[in-house]
Amino acid sequence: MTAYTRNAIKNAYIALLDERPGHRITVKDVVNRCGINRNTFYYYFQDLPALGEAIVAEYFLEILPKDITLNSLRDCLNAHFNAVALHREALLALYRITDREQFEISQWRIFDHITNYYLDTVINGRHITPGDKKMLQEYFCSTLFGMAMDSFRKDLTPGVLERLLAIIELNEDQIEQLLEKCEQRALKRDRAALPPFEK
Repeated sequence: MTAYTRNAIKNAYIALLDERPGHRITVKDVVNRCGINRNTFYYYFQDLPALGEAIVAEYFLEILPKDITLNSLRDCLNAHFNAVALHREALLALYRITDREQFEISQWRIFDHITNYYLDTVINGRHITPGDKKMLQEYFCSTLFGMAMDSFRKDLTPGVLERLLAIIELNEDQIEQLLEKCEQRALKRDRAALPPFEK
């Protein structure tokens, strides 16, 4: 029951943020929306900013499809923006009213998660070392994170996703080149590790 109530409070706040600005929402509005009393609210959250922080920390990972298939960075960016589109106004409000560092940490976590799935897909069957996979993941995660944060700074205006997807499309050849170079590095390391008579 506790997880259910906590989620109900979070969902009520998200729904209210979709309807109106955060500065016009009170604890009373949230408890009325989810049918609980104020004491129950304060059992789970210290105040509205704490509720906002909890949503920012948990929202994206909760709504990502569990059976997600990511064959390209375009798929990764689309997965993120599909999640954002569900509650665009609420997430923009949370971007503006919550601690920026916490918001950025939540975005980093989601792209870390997404790029890990993506690399598991594209590396499958390729000879790429765990160290190079980690390096690629950090590179792709940083790229997508920067693009996502830029889109929030631009208030998720129409056309921002299309521009970001166009940038990804321009870099698709570079992605394949990075994967090939990682494979070449792995083969070179393998050869260097062989005894002299097996080279």
